[in-house]
Amino acid sequence: MNDIYTMDTKHMWISLIDRILAGTALLVGSYSGWVALSGGREPAWFLLVFGVVVVASGLISFATSLSLERPPEPLGLACIGGTIAVSGLLGYVSARGSVAHANVVFGATESIGLGYGGLAAAASLVSGGRGAVGDLTKGVIALGVLMGLALAAWRFMGSIKALPDIARLSVGAVGFVIATALLAAGVHLLVQAFTPVRTGTQQRRDAA
Repeated sequence: MNDIYTMDTKHMWISLIDRILAGTALLVGSYSGWVALSGGREPAWFLLVFGVVVVASGLISFATSLSLERPPEPLGLACIGGTIAVSGLLGYVSARGSVAHANVVFGATESIGLGYGGLAAAASLVSGGRGAVGDLTKGVIALGVLMGLALAAWRFMGSIKALPDIARLSVGAVGFVIATALLAAGVHLLVQAFTPVRTGTQQRRDAA
């Protein structure tokens, strides 16, 4: 009984932090829209659209955090955080250099995305995710290696283009296979890390 009470207390804190992050996302998304409309000579429509996405993500997150029967799902928190982070990045790229305070919006959205990532990891551990820490670490490493290879390919693109056709095709084929394997492994491990394994007690409570 004490274990169940402790688990519910932890879930309550996760829901509370989820609401705080959701409210912050609403504020930042609204500020992003204001910056998009008034921060430059012309409205930055892409930044405005991505600000709307951030607001919508915050609303969804806040709505799901209100449930008293079930805590926020780790994978859902990770998806919301990823959506906010990617929206902030794309909005910043579209408005960089032409809209004042675009860097402030970018920093705020990425911070919220990281916050959701950390909360998703905590929720997975609380919910009894099997090997969540190990899977998360392996997934981050796999995607990090993929990003490193992508940066290396971009850095040496001139040298690759200078290779003979057969060598260039071979490098491209090998790179495609490695990149696909790393992407698939990284995504699989992250999804597995954020997917809780429910115990028999939790399953009975969900059924009730």
